[in-house]
Amino acid sequence: MELLQQLTETRLGLYVLLGGFGVVTTWESLRPRRAASASTRRRWINNYLCLVVNGLLLRWAMPASAVAWSAMAADRGWGLLPGAGLPAWAGLALGLLALDLQGYGAHALLHRSALLWRVHAVHHSDVDFDCTTGFRFHPLEALYSSTVMLLVIAGAGIPPAAVALYTTWLGLQNLYGHANARLGAALDTALRWLVVTPDMHRVHHSAQSDESNRNFGIVFPWWDRLFGTYRAAPRHGHEGMPIGLGWRRHEGGLPELLLLPADARVSGAPEPG
Repeated sequence: MELLQQLTETRLGLYVLLGGFGVVTTWESLRPRRAASASTRRRWINNYLCLVVNGLLLRWAMPASAVAWSAMAADRGWGLLPGAGLPAWAGLALGLLALDLQGYGAHALLHRSALLWRVHAVHHSDVDFDCTTGFRFHPLEALYSSTVMLLVIAGAGIPPAAVALYTTWLGLQNLYGHANARLGAALDTALRWLVVTPDMHRVHHSAQSDESNRNFGIVFPWWDRLFGTYRAAPRHGHEGMPIGLGWRRHEGGLPELLLLPADARVSGAPEPG
C-alpha cells in the first residue's frame, strides 16, 4: 500500500497510475474472465474508500516516502549493498529482487499469523476479483506492509533508483495482477515465468484454504516455485472457483470492513493446504 503514497507524490506517478487503471478497466470490460457475483457499484465504492483512507493514513504516519527513505539511508551508508562494491546495475537488480522477496515474505506471514490474518482478511473478503480488489486493504495492513518495506530498504541499503522503479512497477502490477480479464492460455503460461499473472493470483483469492494459501508472489512468480507455494489453477477452474472468505457473501459498508478483524468468524489464519 505504500506504493499508493509513492505514486501520488508526483504528477508523473499519478498519470502512470491513472493510465494503468484506464488500460486495465478497458481490458476487463472487453475480455472479462468471470461474471460479477455481487453489486459492482457497492464493491467499487468500498474499495475506492479503502484506497483514500489508506493513502491519507500513510501520508500522516510514515516518516518519509520509500524513495526519500532510501536516499537518506544511502547518504548515511546504511545497509549491506553500499559496502559490497557492486556496479550500479547489480545494485539495481539485487534491490529489485530484495524488495520483491520481502513482499512475498510479508504476504506469506499475513496468512501464517492468526493476528495478521484477521487484518488481511479484509483484502480477501471481496466476493469478486477485479483491479479495484488491489485497493482493498485494512489500514493496519497498509501500515504493516509499509513498515516492513522501509525496514528492508534500510537494512539492505537498496538504492533509490531500485525503490522508485519497483514501487512504480508495483503500482501497475497491483492493477494488472487483480484484473478480471482473460489472457490466452499460451500467453499466460509464458508470462508466468516472468511476472505474476491475473490467473495465477486469482487462485490465491479462492475461498478454499488450500488454494488461498498458495501464490503469494507480488511481482515476480519465482518465489512461489522456489518455496513450494505455487499452484497453477483452482480445482474447479477459474469460472467455478468461489472467491472470498466463504461465509461472507454480501458487501456491507466501509465501517463493516474496518471492523472485520474483530468478527468472531475470522477465527485465525487459514490452515495451510
